[in-house]
Amino acid sequence: MLEEYKKILDEYYKLISIADIQDNYLFELKKKLERKNIYLKNLSEKDKLTGLYNRLKFDEIINYQIDLYKREGRKFSLIMMDLDNFKEINDTFGHNIGDKILMEFSNILRKNLRKIDFVFRWGGDEFLIILPNTNLKSAIKVAHKLKKIILLDENLKNITASIGLTVYSGENIDEIINIADTALYNSKNSGRNKIFFYQRGEFFESEKHS
Repeated sequence: MLEEYKKILDEYYKLISIADIQDNYLFELKKKLERKNIYLKNLSEKDKLTGLYNRLKFDEIINYQIDLYKREGRKFSLIMMDLDNFKEINDTFGHNIGDKILMEFSNILRKNLRKIDFVFRWGGDEFLIILPNTNLKSAIKVAHKLKKIILLDENLKNITASIGLTVYSGENIDEIINIADTALYNSKNSGRNKIFFYQRGEFFESEKHS
């Protein structure tokens, strides 16, 4: 009887051991799948060079911000930035240097914005920033802060940025992007390293606006 009991007990512990191995294997497999899912998600949402969000993620975020505006009246601002004379830098010093400048520029944006803000690489040397819960005065203040930091950054070697911005007030996505883009165009067309914003159907350079 005792021998039979020992056999049953041994069999029991063997089964537990097998179950533990299976549980550990399944746990590790689950962790691997989770890491892979995160990697694939980042790959689809982020720019490979800078690690910033891409256009696909922009569509998701701006639709959410517009929905918040419609439901709760929460304003948000859109800033469009462009590195001045970046093509000449690429042509003169090569794409490796150009890429380093884009990465440094991206790091500056990340480090000097709030956690709730969103930064996107729009394409080439153009960047978009969504500032949730931000009015025009605050958005202009952010733009000047970034402009100054970029100009003083030693790694960017006196590179400047032109900036256009607007506050959302019910436009569709294409319209608000076009407004920010036109503000940016005015900045570049007025000598670069400027900040232009849109208000009541007109564009103003921030330093000249009272």
